[in-house]
Amino acid sequence: MVAGAPGWYRNRSVAGDDGMSPNTNVGGFAGTTWAMVEAGSSPVELGDELDSLGTNRLFGTLPNGFSAHPKYDPATGELHAMAYHWLFTWAPDRPARVGLLPRTGGADDIIWCDVEPCYVFHPLNAHEFGAGRGGAEPVVVPKADGTAEDDAWILTVVYDPATDASELCILDAQDIAGAEVARIQLPQRVPFGFHGNWVSDTSVAPPA
Repeated sequence: MVAGAPGWYRNRSVAGDDGMSPNTNVGGFAGTTWAMVEAGSSPVELGDELDSLGTNRLFGTLPNGFSAHPKYDPATGELHAMAYHWLFTWAPDRPARVGLLPRTGGADDIIWCDVEPCYVFHPLNAHEFGAGRGGAEPVVVPKADGTAEDDAWILTVVYDPATDASELCILDAQDIAGAEVARIQLPQRVPFGFHGNWVSDTSVAPPA
């Protein structure tokens, strides 16, 4: 950021050694930045300027495919992920349900909760950004030296179809109903459903 404007922007595809191009999410863990995708492909390691360094099966520890949405537990240092392959179709006559799996449980420990069949996407649909302006899945960024759970910034990319433009909107988690703290115009349209993450220097150290 330079005077409230993006001073550096990267917009290019990610390429793996196996011909796959993870395009769903990025994350910073194990001292590395990763590009990830659903459906069981391997992640691609990224450099400091988001250049592709090649397919990396989590340094040889990944037995099968991976997820685009792993969850890191800062209290234990564990990384949780669930992977699957695109081997399903929509069946309107079948019920829908949400499964709750204890972190140390197995298949027999899943608690199933029936829900109305629906299509689930990743929009931020509980905050008003203006007529027709939709926010992508938000990212929570802890404030420096914050202590409370809501000591954080909420980042989301907002797309405006009227102007075919996108901007990064920043909200204060302690005043989520208030106005945006900042709105940063992006030089590239970002489509709905985009995933992003905040990778801090404490997660992935910048090069010396």
